[in-house]
Amino acid sequence: MATPSYTEDLTDITLAESVTNWSALGGGASGLGTGADFSMEGTLCVDKQVTAAEKGQVFNFGSGITPGTNTHFYVWVFLATPGVANTLANRGLGIVLGTALTAYNTFHVEGSDTYGAAGRVGKCYPIRYVTTSNGSAPYRTLTGTPTANPQYFGATANITAAVKSANLGVDAIRYGTGAYITAGESGDPATFSGFATLNDTSTNRWGILSAVGGAYELQGRFVVGQDNTGTPTLAYFSDSNKLITIVNTVHSLTDFSQIIVDHASTVFNLTNITVLALGTNNPGRLVFNNASTTSALTGCTFDQIGISTLRAGVTATNCTWRQTGQITTNAATLTGCTISNNTASSAVVVSSPANAELISATDFTSDGTGYGIEIGGTAANMSLTEVTFTGYDSDISSVHTGGAITGNEAIFVNIASGSMDLNISGGTTPSVASAGAAVNVISGAVSVSVTTKDVNGDTVASANVFLKAASGGSGVLPAASAITLASATDVATATLTSHSLLVGDTVHILGASNATYNGIKTVVTVPTSSTFTYAISGNPGADSGTATFVFLKGLTNGSGVLSMSRVITADQNVIGWARKSSAEPFYKNAPISGTVTAAGGLPATAVLILDQ
Repeated sequence: MATPSYTEDLTDITLAESVTNWSALGGGASGLGTGADFSMEGTLCVDKQVTAAEKGQVFNFGSGITPGTNTHFYVWVFLATPGVANTLANRGLGIVLGTALTAYNTFHVEGSDTYGAAGRVGKCYPIRYVTTSNGSAPYRTLTGTPTANPQYFGATANITAAVKSANLGVDAIRYGTGAYITAGESGDPATFSGFATLNDTSTNRWGILSAVGGAYELQGRFVVGQDNTGTPTLAYFSDSNKLITIVNTVHSLTDFSQIIVDHASTVFNLTNITVLALGTNNPGRLVFNNASTTSALTGCTFDQIGISTLRAGVTATNCTWRQTGQITTNAATLTGCTISNNTASSAVVVSSPANAELISATDFTSDGTGYGIEIGGTAANMSLTEVTFTGYDSDISSVHTGGAITGNEAIFVNIASGSMDLNISGGTTPSVASAGAAVNVISGAVSVSVTTKDVNGDTVASANVFLKAASGGSGVLPAASAITLASATDVATATLTSHSLLVGDTVHILGASNATYNGIKTVVTVPTSSTFTYAISGNPGADSGTATFVFLKGLTNGSGVLSMSRVITADQNVIGWARKSSAEPFYKNAPISGTVTAAGGLPATAVLILDQ
């Protein structure tokens, strides 16, 4: 069994089991002691009575610590008298990090105005060490001139009334970045609760992922697929029906808390998981590092978190991103998702039109600013299927360019040149902005697909499919239609009665006496309703032949599917075939026929018989 490995990269500064190397701040050194009453980690903590004064205690590590780029100091503190603490602005409770007893920074973390009736008074506070003060929330107070590598660590309390006994306890102090999870397998996967169970034992109390009130509070990195040296290492993680809250650690980097997934062979599956940010300074992130990681996100909700960086191996189904930062898909698949009130200038960014097609049956809602989908890369024909846009710029009469761009269009084609058809199938017709590419918005597209299966009903991947228009019925696309051909250098012009072709369509040219005209060709321009052009080599002169519209030509994907989308103005008969002869197992030729309807397209299945 590949038992999950739950580790962290925290280094102990002190576990506060004795007063050795501890000093008082503000006087009262004789009052330092150890006790179990306020202990949060281990058996004891170092405590002190702070009464009607501002005092505290600090630990001398003996030498300075050089923080790494993402290093934070995790400090456990217990204040037993929050009701008589001063306010947050006046250092009701502060974390002290510095380089001498006279040179330190006090990071304001609590006050009588922040604890609240339900506030826990024993907490772990992650702190990013800085050597400057701050006169506004979240507040830092500088004493002396501390330098870059802290050596003294502890806490102070500013108490406004007399108290009867020890009320300030400082426990374990550590530094690092967070949790690192590896190993596991389908029958014994790593889970959030698996790590939290170790985190919460009294001998650990790391403060990274803590179980609190039926939820799990995250402070720091939660890395699946790396060991605690940061080396990518295989992991199998699967969990469901959990609430993960990102604590708003106000004295941290803004990207301190992240769920990071790494390693090509890692499996990371979440079902009905909610990740909720509790504040804006550190809203958390979801980051996939490797395109080959396999991840199924099903029914998950990401609420007010920061950016999400997905990869090709991620499939998000029926997930919600609500008031989050930007989502970068990197060829991830989004189906049936909801993306509402995104806070970025573009809610979703895709690197190519092909990657935009991986978003389907998804609802976008704008808060009045920002694009829904930003498309980069090179101009190419594409389709959006069952995607709805609410609250975006309502002008769909033309593609917005230059000064006409509002910044709230549903789609921003961030491509400076070229031309492309944007086929809209179902959903809503979007408003579109373009950085320069010519975009032709075509509403009402339908899907045409062929699924290849064997006689047992199992899908056959990498099967060769060819599907073309056939004569008969009311179809208006060319089906072995007679054409005359003329040429200029490297350009052929075909003339026929009427063709209904679009730029980027595929046609099969046959019967020309000069072979350079023949073959599977892509329509380059459509000068008129009875002419189209395509690329050839040379200038072969006048000729004639036939043209047939090609719906599909290529190999089925890993799910045994090859598909396309297009507006079909009239029901069109089709014929074709599927076979697999390039690699074992081989399958015989299977005929395909049917009708692509203008309203519903065509989902066809080809049943293949083994040829061996």
